[in-house]
Amino acid sequence: MRAVRLSALVVPLVWGGLAAAVAGLAVGRAEGTGAGIGAAAAVLGLVVLVALRATLRRVRVARQRLPEAARAWLSAHVPLYAAADGPSQARFER
Repeated sequence: MRAVRLSALVVPLVWGGLAAAVAGLAVGRAEGTGAGIGAAAAVLGLVVLVALRATLRRVRVARQRLPEAARAWLSAHVPLYAAADGPSQARFER
């Protein structure tokens, strides 16, 4: 099972790139090429930070091991988990 779909990474980058291009063209037309490139970079950076925040957090959390207290609770309350062997339990925890 994947913690993150590929579309959760690609779609914000595509929309962020479009927003950055629009901002860069608008500022570049008004202020000059250098300012347009700077504005485009700032908009793209802001979009990436905001749009991918939840996705990157989900990836970070999915990489952590399940706490021991949660494993003990699963063993006590979920018969399927308690009956499974080590590799099956690890797969269940992901």
